[in-house]
Amino acid sequence: MTRPRHGFFAPGGLAAGATVKNLPPRRLRGFFESYKSEIAAYKLDKLLALEMVPPTVARIVDGEVMSVQL
Repeated sequence: MTRPRHGFFAPGGLAAGATVKNLPPRRLRGFFESYKSEIAAYKLDKLLALEMVPPTVARIVDGEVMSVQL
């Protein structure tokens, strides 16, 4: 549904790649979706110490703000 892409990092770093999602803020079939929601879920997960959501940050990819998840 969200059509994630795989992004690769330079060799020798902490991670080999990440999931990149282009989710502009919008309503789809009655539900709100946005890259911001994924980042908020990660921050809430950290706050509650659930350790269920992978690290998620906003980054500019191809000129658009997207969520990047390890």
